[in-house]
Amino acid sequence: MTSASILDVVDYRTDNWLRGWPNGVDSATIPVWQLKKSADWVAAVVRVFAELQRVLVPSGYVAFEVGYIRGGKVMMETLVVGVAEASGHKPELLMVNQQEFTKTANCWGVSNKTKRTNANRIILLN
Repeated sequence: MTSASILDVVDYRTDNWLRGWPNGVDSATIPVWQLKKSADWVAAVVRVFAELQRVLVPSGYVAFEVGYIRGGKVMMETLVVGVAEASGHKPELLMVNQQEFTKTANCWGVSNKTKRTNANRIILLN
């Protein structure tokens, strides 16, 4: 399973510093997408799906996590499906895990159900 950055909504470099720290990896040295426009994000994801198609074993699957942003105005799965199909992947299903409480929201000082999503959306592709 993989998840691309969600446009400029999340600061992945700052949020993931703890993953690198025990291993001596400075997250500031890792290239991270921080794209603002959907078209720029799609262009980057085109390259990702081409590589996934190249390395995916026959009859293998890709589980690609996406979200919704801009207050629900942009459903990122709608951006992914066309790119996936153009690169030879076949969308099989969209799984939505809706939950009542986002456990990490309070870590960021965000009240539940105000700014962060309470759902995970996963597109299964083959």
